[in-house]
Amino acid sequence: MNGDGVPQDSHKGVDLFVEGAQEGSAYAMYLLAKCLETGDGVSQNPSEAQDWYRKTAAAGEPMAIAWCKSHAVSVSAASQ
Repeated sequence: MNGDGVPQDSHKGVDLFVEGAQEGSAYAMYLLAKCLETGDGVSQNPSEAQDWYRKTAAAGEPMAIAWCKSHAVSVSAASQ
């Protein structure tokens, strides 16, 4: 994503985040949500970003839980 050790390619970074999210990585889901929120490497989509933040928080990712709390987005009681 940032070009650490390789040429910077935000689109490839998003592709890798999608792959990781599909494999169940909560951190990849979180990074995908951030990209969708900001439009980095993908078209900005706040609604889809919120859905990913919610899924990520439900998977227990602390940064996603904090994002949901700070944006008043409800997540399952198990992840709070």
